[in-house]
Amino acid sequence: MIMLKKSGLTFIEMMISIVLISIIIFTVTNFRAFSVRRILKVDQQLRLQNMLSVAVADISKNILRSIGDQTSLDNRAVRSLTVGGFNTLRIKVDEHTPVSAQTPQINSDDSYYDYYLSGCNLIKQKRTYAQVADGAAETLNAGVVTFDFQVRDNGLGAYLYVISRKNCAAARSATNPEARALAEVYS
Repeated sequence: MIMLKKSGLTFIEMMISIVLISIIIFTVTNFRAFSVRRILKVDQQLRLQNMLSVAVADISKNILRSIGDQTSLDNRAVRSLTVGGFNTLRIKVDEHTPVSAQTPQINSDDSYYDYYLSGCNLIKQKRTYAQVADGAAETLNAGVVTFDFQVRDNGLGAYLYVISRKNCAAARSATNPEARALAEVYS
């Protein structure tokens, strides 16, 4: 009897190919899942960092516009004080409004900007020359854990240190990223 060669796959060849294809698919899927998780983590970190950058830029802008007298503690451009139980960074800014009947004094157009941490919110409150709140307080950044500052050079500048987390009530972890901002600004 003559044996003809059969073409096709044996059961073992079929099983080996299924195992190899499964390994390749598993590897590609794991790599893709890892990449997506990493991208989401980096995106969270960048969002936190951007929010902090906006807050620090706002404070820095007002410090750069600040005016004041180095010799008088109450009239310094940048001051540290306690307002309503909050450790507050106060910045005095000249709004450059011309002297008129509404602003009869040379300093009556000056504004004060208070920055303080309330709960997990970095708050900005504008005050008038009479140091009365001018409008509602503005939340610059939610999720702030630390807002530390040090007034430098007799009120001419400040050292700022801000830490923010996705969830400020929880500790830093892989699922609760943290961003930090450090700035030294002078008028």
